[in-house]
Amino acid sequence: DMVGHSTAMHQLRDRVQQLADLAEGCLIIGERGCGIDLVALGIHEASKRAHRPFVSIDCSVHSAETLEQELF
Repeated sequence: DMVGHSTAMHQLRDRVQQLADLAEGCLIIGERGCGIDLVALGIHEASKRAHRPFVSIDCSVHSAETLEQELF
């Protein structure tokens, strides 16, 4: 649940809805602690795939090799 009523938060919520309507996946990047997981969960819950499990992967804990194995 994203809180806030600023213009930036309204724009973020609009962007989340736009991304949720897409059939493709998306990569969300940002600094640790800025709420990336909330954005990802919001996109998932607003999408047609909301009935499927939500899987979150913290890419910062993997090396390039293990990340490739984890994702593919």
